[in-house]
Formats: sequence, structure tokens, C-alpha cells
Amino acid sequence: MKEFETFEHGADVGIRGYGETLERAFENAARGMFSIMVDVDNVGNTFEVKSSVSANSLDYLLVEFLNDLLLQKDLNNCMFSKFIVDITEHENGYEARYRAFGEKIPQILTHLRTEVKGATFTKLSVLKEDDTYLAQCIVDV
Repeated sequence: MKEFETFEHGADVGIRGYGETLERAFENAARGMFSIMVDVDNVGNTFEVKSSVSANSLDYLLVEFLNDLLLQKDLNNCMFSKFIVDITEHENGYEARYRAFGEKIPQILTHLRTEVKGATFTKLSVLKEDDTYLAQCIVDV
């Protein structure tokens, strides 16, 4: 099974994360988003950030998660390439606690690509098809 893919959408880019679990689909969607900005295969795991987000639906949780990663990227001047996500359901919705691993930007300057400004609600979808979860949205570049 492929982990993620990107697709053209007008002036923006779509991302799809796939996984055997909901968490893996979110992790792969994040990896897909960061693959737009950097060659993720050349980003080490020397830096770690822990955070959490919550939302009233899984769709909105995906957007919150991806946008929080972009915030953490900017706050910490880094790029991420590996993600560990734990999603729990609560009476008011869902929470995603995550760890993101990467490197500070000065160490990976030669691998930088297009900047992603934010995850949007366009073509937003989190669903299960057969045995595979899909997490998809359009990101503003």
C-alpha cells in the first residue's frame, strides 16, 4: 500500500494519506504535506515536537493537525519527516496527540521545495474504504 500521494488542484496541491489505521493515515497525510516542502527522505529525526489538537469531527481534526504541524514548523524553524499520532474519541469530538520528528532548517537547506501556507477544508475527507483509511485535503501553497 502506498503511504501518500499528492495531486494538482488549481494553484494548490492536494494530499492523500493512506493507512491500515486512522492514525497511520494521518501520519502519512502529514508526510505527504511535508513532501511538498522538502525531500522528506533526506530529513533526519534529530529534533522532536509534541503537541495535541482537538475537533468535533475527524475531518476537522485532520485540518487542525496539519495546521498545527505547520505552526510547529514555523515556531521551531524546522521540517518534519516522521510522525506518531494517537487519536482518541471523546464525548465532544476527537483529540490527536502527536510527536513529530525532523531537523532544523539550516541543516536541510538544500532539500527545501515549495512553502505550504495551510491546510484547507477543500476536498476534505477522512474515511475508511475496505481495509484502508484515507485522510485527504487541499493545502494552500
